[in-house]
Amino acid sequence: MNAFLELLTKLKRSSNRDLQKSYLTDYYAAVSSAEILYAIFFLSNKQQKHYIKLNDVKSFILEHATIKEWLLEASNEVTGDWAETYSLVMEDTSQEFISLSVAYQWLMQVTMLPWEKRMNTAHARTCHLHQDIRTFMMKWWMGNGRFTLTAQVLVQSLASFTGLTEDIIAQKLDEGFEPDKVDFKTLFYRFDNLKFKPVPFFKGTAIQEIPPLPLDSYSVEYLYSGKRCQIILTRGNVYIWTRSGEVLEGFVDAFQFWKNDIPDDTIFEGQWLAEDASISSKSGFSKRKRIDITASRFVMYDLLKVGGRYVYNEPYHVRRQMLDEVFPKQPDVRISIGEALRITTHADILYTRQLAAQKKYKGLIFKESAGKYGDEKGTAWLKLKNQPQKLMVVLLYVAKASAGQPYTEYTFGIRWQDQFLPITKAYEGLTNEEQRCIDEYVKQHTIEKFGPVKSIEPKLVFEISYEEIQASARHRSGVVLKSPKILRWLKEETVAAVATKEDINQLIINVE
Repeated sequence: MNAFLELLTKLKRSSNRDLQKSYLTDYYAAVSSAEILYAIFFLSNKQQKHYIKLNDVKSFILEHATIKEWLLEASNEVTGDWAETYSLVMEDTSQEFISLSVAYQWLMQVTMLPWEKRMNTAHARTCHLHQDIRTFMMKWWMGNGRFTLTAQVLVQSLASFTGLTEDIIAQKLDEGFEPDKVDFKTLFYRFDNLKFKPVPFFKGTAIQEIPPLPLDSYSVEYLYSGKRCQIILTRGNVYIWTRSGEVLEGFVDAFQFWKNDIPDDTIFEGQWLAEDASISSKSGFSKRKRIDITASRFVMYDLLKVGGRYVYNEPYHVRRQMLDEVFPKQPDVRISIGEALRITTHADILYTRQLAAQKKYKGLIFKESAGKYGDEKGTAWLKLKNQPQKLMVVLLYVAKASAGQPYTEYTFGIRWQDQFLPITKAYEGLTNEEQRCIDEYVKQHTIEKFGPVKSIEPKLVFEISYEEIQASARHRSGVVLKSPKILRWLKEETVAAVATKEDINQLIINVE
């Protein structure tokens, strides 16, 4: 299990997808096929069920550890995770390791017990184990086993390792498996149970500035903020295949009009936009295996297959015309065709880009009229995202992935009354020299230490960027920032310049 824990540490330290894929493929090559299956099971665990209740964990700690409730709550404020808090507070002197297969057996055994026996049994199983294993297992039991790894990266790494296509790997993982009841070859190299085959998603090219394009050769559309997916009508059923590798089923009723008006074996590409704020984030999307159509809408913007005939090699303007012809004239109001914008000058682009931000879209996308779907020449699809938003924050906590390494996880806060409130974590944006300076500051200005996390005197002010701000009842600050990144260290600024909770609330109001 050592190799798996090292893999988790590497994945946590980096948000670079190429690096994560290399870490995964190196891991696959270094361990047995059986261990790969157990690792995939844990990394692709989408259910996030709660097998041990939070109150049971807190009660157990207060009963068996010499710690006051207020200090326990304060400790959890720093770690941000009750599984990690439990592991640190209930630390045992022994540091044993177990295999992934044994860990899986113990994890499953606890899930079969009555609720009142689970916490005691979980502690008895893990108290003698290494702290990292104990934390990992408790996270899994509590339904908090979130990783920085996306399903797409996992799919891509396995496709590279096995030589299979990404769509096959994604469908195999989505069907689920029990790692102790199947072998690697049977899971991935049997194809008799594949339901359908989507088209590999075309990524397009991200650009930072308005391109000097011949606008009459491009279609300009909104770059929607939602879950990109292929909607597949086949054999009387509807499947929604997301780019991250999920397969969502059971939407025949929601797309009832498709049966009569659209040829069987047809594939649309579009975006699932959740209008319910509670499922507007990526985590919210990933938890919804069945879509409440009344709280969502779909925007279709491409046609990849119609009546069993693939058309993705046709020029985009041809596919777009076919989409208009195939799509029902009076569909459900929640299902529509993406808007082709009237753009004739670069001034139109500037104005429309502002509209995209107001509509809470991600930006604009330029699609070459003569371009084929999947054309990787670099100009077929150009994505121009909105300018990232900026915020001034103060550094509150630092953490490192392992001893001897610089701090790589930074928790930033805002002002709230006479204290500071954590608002987000960021991992990228500092130079090596700045990291060394922060390390020296931490040595001299640490307030408290909680395992790998240290709280420091809140005096260092930074400017961070983010793509989107969303309300979140799960976070103390009441918001979550999408794609936060450190822009610069404002060494001349004081904490008086740091944003307040009132500022953040105003940002949410303006977005809504």
